[in-house]
Amino acid sequence: MIGSNVTKNRISHSFGRFFNLESITRLSTLHEDSQEDSQETSHEQCLLDISEYDIIEDSNEKHITRKSLVDTADLLHEKFAFLTGGTSEDCPILTFPDNPFNELTEDKYKRLVTYLTQVPSESQRQSGFIIIIDRRSDRWLTVNSILMYIESYFPFPIKCIYLLRPSSWVQRTLSQLIMFTAKSSAYPLITCQSLAELHEYICPNQLSKDLGGSIDFHLSDWIEQRATIEKLTQSIREFHDTISTFIKHCDQITFPNSVDLTQKILIQHLTQKNELEHELQRIQ
Repeated sequence: MIGSNVTKNRISHSFGRFFNLESITRLSTLHEDSQEDSQETSHEQCLLDISEYDIIEDSNEKHITRKSLVDTADLLHEKFAFLTGGTSEDCPILTFPDNPFNELTEDKYKRLVTYLTQVPSESQRQSGFIIIIDRRSDRWLTVNSILMYIESYFPFPIKCIYLLRPSSWVQRTLSQLIMFTAKSSAYPLITCQSLAELHEYICPNQLSKDLGGSIDFHLSDWIEQRATIEKLTQSIREFHDTISTFIKHCDQITFPNSVDLTQKILIQHLTQKNELEHELQRIQ
């Protein structure tokens, strides 16, 4: 019988023009190692630094339900909340914009926050989120509701909450009666009377234009980009699983002492290699 090393040499000779066997084996090894390490650590990166896309990163946080763009596209379009990519002290900024015309229920809030908090990198998520609640055109009642939602459910640490308070005369009058809610918040909460006051805490170049910042954020473009990234990321994962299975099969095969049978096996491998090459080109 011909051993595993001879098998690898044959595969390398047959596929070397298209696939670097060492690189493929290294990728497979990285994936196997990540599966073993995931039992000892909370979060590990997957094949091809797939976690950099921050869409389908593995997690041992059992209380967190992973969601995709499909699950939340309707809520994103309603502009209840968004991420622009802005940060403060390396903490991602999650914004609840001034949107008094749509009601944010608790169920909608949970679905939306579960998805959006998956987007930043793991290190940023664990550093804590900066939350900006813009309610300048809204009522204190909605402020109260969203603070209750946050206290009831937020899947990652919160560094600080900044509240742009309702600015109408009636709401300013009511503020003294309702501010006890803000004071009893479980998270650090800073109430700002204006954008200028908010800018004292967060640099404007990390804020969207509706908050007096310089980030030219377009929600529709962001949603489209996320959809593309999720599709690409899923394709990479599926390709990884396929090529890992192929490598495992190649490592385990034992070639017979027959030229005809060996040739048949090599032809089958060549067919599989061509299919993998086609799939790789499709992903690229």
